[in-house]
Amino acid sequence: MGVQLPPTKQERQKQSGWLQLSGEVQTQPLRTTEPRPQRIRKALCDRSAGVAMEQTLAISKPENKDAIDRLRRFWRKGVENNSVACEPAQDALLEQEAFRLRISKRITKEELGLLENADIGLLRELMAKCLSEANKQEEKHRERKSPMRSVGRKTAAFMNNFSGFLESYSGIVEVMRFADNQYGGLAYGTLSLLLIVAVNKKRMEDSIDATLLTMQTQFSRLRVIEEIHSSSEMKRYIADVYKLGIEFSREAIFYYSRPAYQRVWEALSKPPRLGIDQRIAEITRGMTEIDNERCILDSKRLYEMQGKLQQVEVEVKEANARVEGKLLGKLQAKLVPDGYDLNKALEQYQTTLQETFSNIKHLPDFDMDTLLQKGEYIRWKQCKHSCIMLLRGETAVRTTDLCWLSLAPIEMARGLQRNKEIVALHCCQVSNLMGDPVPAYTVLSAIIYQLLRAKPARLRDQRWYTDIDATIDKPAWRQRRHVLPFEVLATLLNDFQAVYILLDRADQVKDISTFMEGLLKIVRTSSCRVKMLIVAPSDGRLKPEFVRSLQDDIEEKKFVSMGWDQT
Repeated sequence: MGVQLPPTKQERQKQSGWLQLSGEVQTQPLRTTEPRPQRIRKALCDRSAGVAMEQTLAISKPENKDAIDRLRRFWRKGVENNSVACEPAQDALLEQEAFRLRISKRITKEELGLLENADIGLLRELMAKCLSEANKQEEKHRERKSPMRSVGRKTAAFMNNFSGFLESYSGIVEVMRFADNQYGGLAYGTLSLLLIVAVNKKRMEDSIDATLLTMQTQFSRLRVIEEIHSSSEMKRYIADVYKLGIEFSREAIFYYSRPAYQRVWEALSKPPRLGIDQRIAEITRGMTEIDNERCILDSKRLYEMQGKLQQVEVEVKEANARVEGKLLGKLQAKLVPDGYDLNKALEQYQTTLQETFSNIKHLPDFDMDTLLQKGEYIRWKQCKHSCIMLLRGETAVRTTDLCWLSLAPIEMARGLQRNKEIVALHCCQVSNLMGDPVPAYTVLSAIIYQLLRAKPARLRDQRWYTDIDATIDKPAWRQRRHVLPFEVLATLLNDFQAVYILLDRADQVKDISTFMEGLLKIVRTSSCRVKMLIVAPSDGRLKPEFVRSLQDDIEEKKFVSMGWDQT
């Protein structure tokens, strides 16, 4: 069985059917009128080998635009170092002439011409023809024992292994071909010669078949066509593995081209697999280096991506903060008085209270620690559900309308904020002299604004923002029963798990009964755990009988009443 080879690519292009596999070398090329694609498909008659062949043909020529773009980017990055990285491949190219001289006396001139004239197209056709002829021979001699049947079976097995090897190795060849097209010719020419020499010499050895499978396993670890990292080290490692693939093919060619007596002698004195095994070991080390480099580049890429992601997150947060600040500013103008600064107002109010109630002879100063140790406060604070605590007491100082317990919600708010709790605080009286009653919608608007400021992301819901903006502008917002403010507050509370609402001098709220009923409803129905503290003097409008009526309207566990006089 032999293969007649054309001397040049030009002649091969003119002759559509020059390949012929038979029991002897043909003196005239086989011509056919079948188009080349149909002939190749017809040749792939063996199902298992056909699948492997189709995979090889698809991978060895990357026609996918994305794959080509990735390969181009691979070599464009750090292009000034490409010549250094490609030195192993260049060495393989320079060693080709020495290899040619060494092998020239062992093979025919036609076979030798493959080193210069072969390309991926020829290699594809060679594989198809070899496989087709092997299958035909095996089928022809199926019913009788014949050496030709054995040869055909071994050829088919060899072709399966060879196609699998080419499928894996061609990916590396394609990477190098994008660095310099001559690298592709060098590899495919050497592989074509290996294929023809192996088939023509009828030496499909089990050891070489096993070697091809091992090589396939090693090369398949690098799926370079799908994804590839670019660095000077990675380029060098791939060039090394590319060179080792060439050297393996040359070792196999030498093995197949040995005379029979030399093969027997060397099999006893110097097993021919030793050189090939050395190449496998070197390729294994090379693939390990590529894997290590890939891990390093993956880690570097991940670090860079994390940095970019963090930068994007910062930019998104800043953009959201600007949007939220703008929307919150619009609502602030409608919910709280112009120029109102809550923190500044609280500092001034706390200073006024301390100056009024500190260092008074025979009267104790307000002590927050004492409040925290009282049983009523502990019960309210540790309650697992919504709960309201009414803190009332008599103020002994008669020269002011302020309440000595008003320091409680202020100091409590600061402590809760330090613990990252959500707190809304409103003081209904901040001067020594009693003013006009405070409208309930004013108190509710202040609480709503503080909750919005605690969670401004809610404002980015355009529909919700539009609804609340329109609701605040309605005249019903300021009506006596304050249905709309309570509805907005109840909806907003559902966005939180727990909220503390602290009201100082609730006795100064206009329509106190309606206001308190609305607060009790929130404590009863809200899905949020709402803890309310209401401070009022015992001699104010929250009379004992009114407090008892409030207790009757709510579960006992959700209402705590505590008295603490300044005595």
